[in-house]
Amino acid sequence: TISSVRCSAAGQCSTGQTCSNGLCCQTTNNEWQFACGGLAAIASCTNNQCQQGFSCTPSNYCCECPVGRSSGRCNNGVCPSGFTCQANGYCCASCPGNVTPYGACRNGACGGGATCRAGNICCL
Repeated sequence: TISSVRCSAAGQCSTGQTCSNGLCCQTTNNEWQFACGGLAAIASCTNNQCQQGFSCTPSNYCCECPVGRSSGRCNNGVCPSGFTCQANGYCCASCPGNVTPYGACRNGACGGGATCRAGNICCL
């Protein structure tokens, strides 16, 4: 089942759970494989930091985007529809009105009545 318990930081989930892609999920020790909006993490964070401008996610993994997956590098500050250019130079998915995503899509589905959008993010 898809979790509907939201989180934005480590320590907000129950014992045995990890905050991954904005939702509290059962810890499997394979979180790195899907940590970046369903894609594998680039590295683990060191002291809540990542190299080369990557984002340190609440599950302690380095990703191109804080939530969801990127559509690649910004083109002179311009990104495809549904994405915004981040300081690290990557186009990251955003929900309408810049609302925080409700986790990442899983096989095109979202929990909590959210809708799967570009970048593999769930928006309400």
